[in-house]
Amino acid sequence: MSGYNATNARNTETAPKSLLFSQTVAFSHYNNLSAQLPIDPATGALVAGGAKEQAAQCLTNIKAILESIGHA
Repeated sequence: MSGYNATNARNTETAPKSLLFSQTVAFSHYNNLSAQLPIDPATGALVAGGAKEQAAQCLTNIKAILESIGHA
């Protein structure tokens, strides 16, 4: 392949941050999202409840990341 592939790593305040990796990395016109844990970004703590509540928090975090890069 030839040509320029833009690479951009991003983090948003509305999803939990990691010191080890970016929330999303864009390669050309693709975006890789990092794994999301059921962490409330406001408190930094795991959400209370079972699998349903934790899955909902993971999806909320993913939505926040997608909105921050203009893909929601």
